[in-house]
Amino acid sequence: LMGDGISKALRERVAAAARLYAPAACTCYDGPLRDLIRDLFQSGEGIVAICSLGAVVRLIAPHLRDKYRDPAVVVLDEAGRQWPDWSPAGQSALFR
Repeated sequence: LMGDGISKALRERVAAAARLYAPAACTCYDGPLRDLIRDLFQSGEGIVAICSLGAVVRLIAPHLRDKYRDPAVVVLDEAGRQWPDWSPAGQSALFR
């Protein structure tokens, strides 16, 4: 997921890297993030979001159940800081 504040050049570089290094595991999405988050939570897929932490918190809040069933979520904010996931079991799987 990439927020609106992320430059077009960065979006293109991240998408190219995702296609190169993890083509089956990554999806670059240009639709409403609310719909994508709902679908990812239902499928249990891990989430790497490149946008503000606050935006991700608001998007995932309605879908949170518990730390054992929720997918791993990692946020890279606009300043490049990584915020760890909210699912301890999912972190190692997300970064394999």
